[in-house]
Amino acid sequence: MSLKYRRILFGFFVLLFILMVPLVLLYATGHTINWKRLSLEKTGSILVESDPAGAAIFINGEAIKQETFNGLTDKDTLTTPSRIKDLAPGEYSIRLESYGYWPWEERISLAPGEALNLGTIHLYNQSKPYLITGFDNANFKISPNGLAIAIIENNKLSIFNTETNKKDNFTLPKIINNNAPIEWSGDSQRLVVDGLIVDRNKKTVETIKQADANNFRWNRDNSSLLYFLSNKKLFVKEIENNQERQTDIQLPKNIDLIIDFNIYNNQIYLIAKDEEQNNYLILGTFGSEMKKISLDKGSYNFIEENFYRPTFISGKKLYILDQPLPILDRQKIIQVSDRYITGKSIDASIIYTTPLELRRWDNENQEYLINRFGAPVNTFLPLTKTSAIVAALDNSLKLYIPGKNSITLNLISKISIQEITVDSEEKNIYLIGKYQEESGLFKLPLNEKPDFSNPTLKDTSTTK
Repeated sequence: MSLKYRRILFGFFVLLFILMVPLVLLYATGHTINWKRLSLEKTGSILVESDPAGAAIFINGEAIKQETFNGLTDKDTLTTPSRIKDLAPGEYSIRLESYGYWPWEERISLAPGEALNLGTIHLYNQSKPYLITGFDNANFKISPNGLAIAIIENNKLSIFNTETNKKDNFTLPKIINNNAPIEWSGDSQRLVVDGLIVDRNKKTVETIKQADANNFRWNRDNSSLLYFLSNKKLFVKEIENNQERQTDIQLPKNIDLIIDFNIYNNQIYLIAKDEEQNNYLILGTFGSEMKKISLDKGSYNFIEENFYRPTFISGKKLYILDQPLPILDRQKIIQVSDRYITGKSIDASIIYTTPLELRRWDNENQEYLINRFGAPVNTFLPLTKTSAIVAALDNSLKLYIPGKNSITLNLISKISIQEITVDSEEKNIYLIGKYQEESGLFKLPLNEKPDFSNPTLKDTSTTK
């Protein structure tokens, strides 16, 4: 090789070194070149975690490979939890996959230098429901906290606990109407059905003494007070001292019949009729003169699912009383919807269904669409930990997962569901309905693998 050629080669490598050093330094400090814009941009990173952990991470459809200590790429796919570094700013499609779970996918936008934390992404199990306890044509009611289910069948009462997967059996002292409404106390520790008060803690059953007692309602803020109607008068049962007495409400003149009522501590709300069968909302406090607000013609009743303010319906019209506490002179009734089917409350908001939609009404009187399922929603359950919503349609169970690109998963097909609840950790859904020729209470794991080794329940009987 000639001296001239060696000098040219040496100069080339010197020039290459001069050009590469800044690029290496820029890369080491987290920068990249955007060749489309011909600009220098700082790279970002994405922190990806999942519940359960160990999900494979895909970006723009390609699996992310692990890097070894020396910077070389390993053949194994990167799994959660992981931080993906040195990403150029822009839009990415992030996908998580784990065996036995539904995949999760979302599009994100990464800004220059941004360290984006996606939070904990909850993955949902692909398992099928299995029968916990069988029953058909039973009367049932889920407690306000969702952790207990009262079931009445053939004059037998059992209370299933979703935390322990056990149920307590209670012997009833009289024959009760199998269709009698079950009313839970606000603390989910007591219930009343057909004049019988059941205490879960004391394992007791006692009978209301007042004759012709009906239309039972617990005080929303004091679960030791049970109110009921008898001979068109309002009575209260004081659980702690075992006394029953007539209340001292002062109804407006000409009010002839109490249709329904709700009591929040000392505040009373009544739906009533006068002698001419006109409808009124009556409101006030015990021992004081009550006010009345005229209602349109129709059949009205309060909704028990809302524990934060008086909410009532007439047909498919949903109403809410503005500023229920304290009693003010300028209270008004707000019509939330005229297509109401069923609903539940979350704090000061109401999530409800119309024939084909799931909607939300907020405390500021703002209403917006959550999702369209394309079929009537029979019942649904918001999951507070993940903001997802489980919805039972006519013949399927779907899971709506909100996000920039919302996902609706079809969890189960060919299932008929009457009610839904979930355990406190939202690991398992409990379904009441029919599936594969079986009827009763089913368990569907969401984030836990099902344990089929012992799916039966341990019963504890009570005879008091």
